[in-house]
Amino acid sequence: MNRKIAVVLFALLVPAAVFAQQNEVGIFASYSMYDETVFSFEDLPEVEFTFEFEDGVGFGASYNRFWGPNISTELAYTAIHSDLSIGIGGPGVPDPESGEAGETEFRIWSGTLQWHLLDRGRVRPYLGAGIARIDGEGEATDETGNTVSQSFGSSTGWVANAGVNFEISPRFALALDAKYFPYSLEETGEDLEPGDEAVELDVNPLVISAGVRIRF
Repeated sequence: MNRKIAVVLFALLVPAAVFAQQNEVGIFASYSMYDETVFSFEDLPEVEFTFEFEDGVGFGASYNRFWGPNISTELAYTAIHSDLSIGIGGPGVPDPESGEAGETEFRIWSGTLQWHLLDRGRVRPYLGAGIARIDGEGEATDETGNTVSQSFGSSTGWVANAGVNFEISPRFALALDAKYFPYSLEETGEDLEPGDEAVELDVNPLVISAGVRIRF
């Protein structure tokens, strides 16, 4: 009888002890894809300008706190380096051209609530949603050879998240994570001259990361 009681207590107490210690830190290599923006000015309707952020690479880190077998909250930081290219074409341009316009750096802070679909097993997919703050800056070389820097400002919005963890031991897991951030760059009144049209660039990064999670 005493042995049965001991087994029951062990079964009840061990899960509580395990989940009390389920904190994770993650280190990632990241790859980002962006939307392309094509627009024309009212006074040049036959000319199309294309702004495109090339696919970028970077790194990320995360801290994840489990509140139960299926629910966790994650705080993450990602830095992405990309190139910006500009193209000129359209019906009014007989010889379309494009070229690199500079380099950009995006920094992303995010907080997500994640739901882990399976509470057991070596393969554990999850879905998440939350908020994110993005800022960035760009650098380009002007015609005189000088480097010109431009801050993109910051923006706060929502983030959609999905991923999967591949458990390789009780403390280590390989992870594949994807996050989508709606984000646009827009010239403000301070940047415009009288009569200028405002230009909004759709960035909307989709960041795919692969790395390792360490549980403690």
